[in-house]
Amino acid sequence: MTGKPLVGSVVGPTTLTHWGQVLHLPDAYGAVEVSFPDGGARAAGIHLLSELSARLKDAPTSLRILDGVVDEVVGDGVETILICVPVGHVLYIALRGTGDVYLRRGREFARLLHGAGSISGEIQPGDTIILASAEFSRALTLEEAGAVFDHLTPDEVAERLTLLLHEKPYGEGSAAMVLQFGEEVGVVPTATPAAVVMSKLVRTKVFLSHFHPRRVRRHLSLSVLRDDMKRLRGHPKRA
Repeated sequence: MTGKPLVGSVVGPTTLTHWGQVLHLPDAYGAVEVSFPDGGARAAGIHLLSELSARLKDAPTSLRILDGVVDEVVGDGVETILICVPVGHVLYIALRGTGDVYLRRGREFARLLHGAGSISGEIQPGDTIILASAEFSRALTLEEAGAVFDHLTPDEVAERLTLLLHEKPYGEGSAAMVLQFGEEVGVVPTATPAAVVMSKLVRTKVFLSHFHPRRVRRHLSLSVLRDDMKRLRGHPKRA
């Protein structure tokens, strides 16, 4: 991949006890969410972002290294640490706490990761990834998040998601990052270790053929993925 992804940021309302923010570095992207019933969430969240920024100054070159970076900064009050690092054609994603990772490929939209775990996979031209914190996932359903796409830029998608969040009676501390990978991604090399084909596992859904759970501590089950697909089929597609 020769270029950086286009990026959109979603940040919901914050309080003294619940705070969320996105992380946008030259070679890493993510979302964090912290909560402290006695207050101080903002200070703790800023400190967490500072720690992550220092450790991600040099981009991790493997999922194992990214896992180690994220594990080093997990502490009290952390609801979500979700980091994505593109390395060539491959994405490394690590999630601690709770949250979700979504993939938009063509007209398909599905959850790749739900809850703590790690995944890696090859990105394809036109793919969009959403990195969502715990409260974002609680406030917006899979269907609501997937419905905002209509040939929009990441900034426009992020703006729609932000408006949806602010219409909810809850959602404090929500944060999400929208990453869109352009047509310059090019041809995926077959020699990449992450090139195990997802279609061997989900035979009817080839849109995920180059993105698969790998070395996951707790990863998305195939039954959850199939349930997501069934729910989406029940919603009429926009013209």
